[in-house]
Parts: sequence; C-alpha cells; structure tokens
Amino acid sequence: MKRDFFTIKKIDVTKWMIIPRERLERLFIIRKRTIVKVFLYITVLIVVYGSLNPWFMWPISRYYYFLAALPISACLLLDRNIQDRLFVGTKWQWPYLTCLIISLVIVLVNAGNILGLLRAVISTLPFYAVFRLRRNELMNLSDFMAKTLAVLMCISIPFYVMFLLGYPLPHYHIANKELMYSYENYTFFLLDDRAALSLIPRFHSVFLEPGHLGTFSAFMLMAQIGRWGKWYNVILFVTTFMTFSLAAYVLLAMILFISAWVRRKAILGKIIFLISLLAAVVVVSLFYNKGENMVNGLIVQRLTIDDEGRLTGDNRVTETFEKEFNKFIVSDDLLLGKEYKALKYGWGNSGFRVFMYDFGLISLLFVLAFYTAVSLNCHDRRVAISMWIIFLSSFLVRATPLYFYYFLPLFLFTRLDLGLLVENKEKCAEEDNLIKLGENYNA
Repeated sequence: MKRDFFTIKKIDVTKWMIIPRERLERLFIIRKRTIVKVFLYITVLIVVYGSLNPWFMWPISRYYYFLAALPISACLLLDRNIQDRLFVGTKWQWPYLTCLIISLVIVLVNAGNILGLLRAVISTLPFYAVFRLRRNELMNLSDFMAKTLAVLMCISIPFYVMFLLGYPLPHYHIANKELMYSYENYTFFLLDDRAALSLIPRFHSVFLEPGHLGTFSAFMLMAQIGRWGKWYNVILFVTTFMTFSLAAYVLLAMILFISAWVRRKAILGKIIFLISLLAAVVVVSLFYNKGENMVNGLIVQRLTIDDEGRLTGDNRVTETFEKEFNKFIVSDDLLLGKEYKALKYGWGNSGFRVFMYDFGLISLLFVLAFYTAVSLNCHDRRVAISMWIIFLSSFLVRATPLYFYYFLPLFLFTRLDLGLLVENKEKCAEEDNLIKLGENYNA
C-alpha cells in the first residue's frame, strides 16, 4: 500500500508517561530489610570504631556499647517481622555463650559493679548479631567496613601529606589523660607529642597509635582475601605501609602467605620473593642516609638481637612490669589476676602479659574457648588454622580479643566465601589424580 506523504504517523506516547509500579515503590517505599541493614551497619560502625578509640569518640569511650544497643535492638526486632530475614544462622549458641561468659568473668575478676555487668551483657549483642547473620550478608559487611576505612584514609592521608609538605593546617592540642596520650589535633589526623620533633612523624590517622591502625588495616585485608584488587583494598595496603608498624608488617607478611595457602596456590615462589625483598629493604635502609631513616629505625633495628639475646623489638612491657609479672605467674593471684595500674608500672605495657595480669588465667582460658567455638563452625580447615595463627600472633603483642575491631575481621575471615577456593581445590584434586595415575602406571 502506497503511503500518503501528508499522513502523520501516530506515535504512542503512553509508555513514556507511565512509571512502573516497582520503580515508584523503590523511590518512595523503604523496605524493612533495608532499615534492618542500616541499623546493623550503624551498630557495627559504632562498636568497631569505638573499640579503636579515635579522638572524636573519646567522650563516649566507656559508653559506646550502650549507644550501640539501640540500633542493634531495633535491628533484631524488625528482622523478626520480615520475610527474607538477615539473622538466620543456627550455629551461634556456643560462640555466643563463651562470649557472654568471658565478658562477665572479666568484670567479676575486677570486682565490677552492676553497671559493669550490665555493660558486659549489652556488649555481647553485636556479637550475637554477626553470629546469626547470613553468610552472603557477612561478605557485604566485610566490604562495607573495608570501604568505610578506605574512605576515611582517602581524607586523612592527603591532609597528612599536606602537613609533610609544609602547608599550614589549623590544629589544637588534645590529651587523653586516662590513657596518657597527648597530640596536636589536625582534625583528620593526629600528631603524637612524642613525635613532634621527628622529621617524618608516623601516620596513625585519627587513632591512638600507628599499631592500632596498621593492625586493623591488615586484619581487614585478611577478611578481603580474593578481592585485593578493589580500590578500597589498595588504599588499605598503602595505609598499612604508611604506619611503619612492625607488628602490622609482620601480620601483613603472614596474611600474604595465608592467602596463597587457603586458596591452594603455590607459596614457594612467594617465599623466595619476600626474602629477596626483605634483604633488599634491609640493605638499602642500612646505607641510605647512613642508617638515619624510618625504615631502619622503626623496622630493621627492632629485628636485631641485643646483648642479652632478646629481640630488640620485643618491647611490649617495661622492665618494672616484667619483674612484677614474673612474680605474678608463680603467685596465688595467677587464676583471677590482679589490678593493673598504668601509673605504677609505666606507660606502654601491652600484650598477653598485661591481659593475664589484669584478668587472670581463667579469663585467658575462656578467651581460648571463645575462639575455639568460633573456629569450629569454619567450613575449611586451612582457614580455621590460619585464623588461629593470626589470632595467637597478634594476641602476643596486642591482647584485645573482645575489641570489635580485633574480633570482627577474624570472624569474617572464618566465613570467607568458599566459592573463591573451589577453583583451586579442583585444580589440586586434578593434580593429585594425575599423580596417582602416573604412580599406578609406573607400578
């Protein structure tokens, strides 16, 4: 049929004027599940960063768990009334029970009051929540925490670099008298008064020490195994290196090998590469500027052996406290511990010896029971073994087993998505079968 030149084709515009109901609902209706996730993430932010003690949370350092109790309670209650629930985990009883017991024991051995016992119970609510969280949501939570730390570093690091380049930044003096720290506060990073005369002060962002930031960054990288190429994990690698924390460097080196081991990849080449890299760093640090550099002073020299045969970097306790601890472990106070007084034994004591002295052997045994219960639900033996290696190594120097910044990455690591490991498992199985076939053929 021949088309008339003067005929105007009818255009149906109704499809452009109608908004699908599903799209409209996403714009104006907030699902309960979304609210539950928001409350969960708010809770985790409060308890993780509260346990890291950044300067802006000092006023609530003793009460942040009470603050976190509101969103986590709302989160758990709302979840009961949604169809696609987030908290459906079933193997939570033993991890939570041991967590509750150790929290109460720590208060009781220190002659705590009713408020302390209440805080101990409330502090276990976030633990309960993550124990019951869906596995896929645990992975989302791991990504969220890695991103929040990376975003904070994206702000903190540029201001720190500006300071090093000599830009005049506004600042003021602050002090934490309880923990005996004092700083110049540049809002987005702190400058420790003890490092005021250093040419390049160590970076620790808004947190108390470089070791705290370095440990948390390394721990989050462990929970992110298989996703290290993401932008936020690259920033966490940079952050860890910038802290010049020997403990963080050792943890990161161990995590690199653990990543290869749990994913069934060859580690011999990585060992050779790491040894070569360490040798090169040691040689350069010894000769650069005649040894007057941060790498030599903060890392290499701390790995040397002193005249008494001890590692120079093993300075987690003062000489005064070490003598007191040696008396303590053969006394009747070993089981329940003694009150630790920082003013009496000097500043800077940390690690398992302080934990045992303050909370006793009974608390240590319950901590081991708690992490045992956590690792029992791990679906991969290599992951469970690796968690224990990292836990024990870090516990020696930074004994904060119930601090959420310490616990959460270790727990997330034990719940890694095993889909990341399937491909390498299959390759290993194929290689084993080929070897067996070859042996049978030769026989």
